[in-house]
Amino acid sequence: MLWEIFSHCKSDPFPGENNAQARNKILSGHDPLDAPENMPALMHSVMKLCFTQDPASRPDFEVLLKIMSPKEIPPAKEH
Repeated sequence: MLWEIFSHCKSDPFPGENNAQARNKILSGHDPLDAPENMPALMHSVMKLCFTQDPASRPDFEVLLKIMSPKEIPPAKEH
C-alpha cells in the first residue's frame, strides 16, 4: 500500500507482470521493489521491512506506528 500511496497509483509496481508473477517476485526476496520517486527513505525502509521473508520477523502495527510517528510534534502555526 505504501508503494501505491507514494506513486499516486499512476504506475504499476510490476509492469508487464500478472499477479502470480508479482507474488513470486516478492516471495523470492531476490528482486526487491524499488521505491517510487517521491517516497522518503524512511517509508522505503518500512516497505522493505514489511516484505521480510519470514512473517514472524515482519513488524506489527505497534512497531510500524513507532517507526513512522514523529518524535516531536511541531507547534501549531498561528494565523
